[in-house]
Amino acid sequence: TNSSTSSGIISVIAENSCGNSSPQTLVITVNTTPTTPTAISGSTTVCDGTTNTYSVTAVTGATSYTWTLPGGWTGTSSTNSINATADATGGIISVTAENVCGTSLAQTLSITTVVSPSSPVLVSGPTTVCDGDNVTFVVVNDPNATSYTWTTPAAWTGTSTTPTLNAVANTNSGTVTVVENNACGTSSPLVINVTVNPLPSVSITPFGIVCESASAFTLTGGSPTGGIYSGPGVSSDSTFTPASAGVGTHTITYTYFDGFCSNSNTTTIQVDMCTGITAQAENADVSVYPNPFNEYTTFSFGTLTEFVNTQILIFDVLGKEVRSINNINSNQVTLDAKGLENGIYYYRVINNSEEIKTGKIILTR
Repeated sequence: TNSSTSSGIISVIAENSCGNSSPQTLVITVNTTPTTPTAISGSTTVCDGTTNTYSVTAVTGATSYTWTLPGGWTGTSSTNSINATADATGGIISVTAENVCGTSLAQTLSITTVVSPSSPVLVSGPTTVCDGDNVTFVVVNDPNATSYTWTTPAAWTGTSTTPTLNAVANTNSGTVTVVENNACGTSSPLVINVTVNPLPSVSITPFGIVCESASAFTLTGGSPTGGIYSGPGVSSDSTFTPASAGVGTHTITYTYFDGFCSNSNTTTIQVDMCTGITAQAENADVSVYPNPFNEYTTFSFGTLTEFVNTQILIFDVLGKEVRSINNINSNQVTLDAKGLENGIYYYRVINNSEEIKTGKIILTR
């Protein structure tokens, strides 16, 4: 006979002219192919390496279930539920219901796997810096990271949630660390040991006032020695030319590099017109030493043999006479700085009523 979807009882009776037999019966159950399972429940975004549960509602008439997982995933089950351990790659989870009559259509669920963040890899960044330096650290941009967390030594400034950190070093050596973050957690840290060198202590002595007509001279007074002077009228060899700078007050910068770090300090120099001082004479063998000086300086007349009303006149930068040494009759004369202020002075050497030498001296204490 043809079967239908209905279950029931089949019975049979034997008959002849004498009568009918007792009936013989058989209970029949009619099974159907299972229907497609309901929607799969479970997380659609998971972290690699984690175990997650997926399930469907039990299908009427199903005797078993077949689960299929994305490549690399692990987990098995013949029931309507499965515990699946995710691999780094997502994909499709599918399930079918089965019985003796056949297999249902598959129910599917698309899964995205998020890879746990890995330890950052350094691209660039210094390990030795100077106090106050602007510094940049860069790590490889990991597409699996959604943010980065940077930490710096105490007193440093600068923060970032990207693969690049711009910071200002300040006094303290220590470690710069960075970790990657995403929905699956935080990576192990990358640790960068950084040494902060202090800036050298730099000072410079004020220059005071000079005359615009004065000859070029070498700047001194910066400490520690060996640095570089810069500013208006200053050449690469630290020579200052008043006429090039021009009349006015100018800022002079002294920069010193100690082999690791550099620092600078500034002072001013005033250039005045300074009327009343003649141009330097070049026809006499007169020298002054030391120059600059702090207590005494000596004028040496070299080969001069005839002293006639010989005198040395000292002028400040405004042309005012502040000291004189008269009736000189020896080849060396000492000028005492007592009573004079620090600064630049100009001298005239006169012999036999003729100016034989002019120049400048610098007093520093």
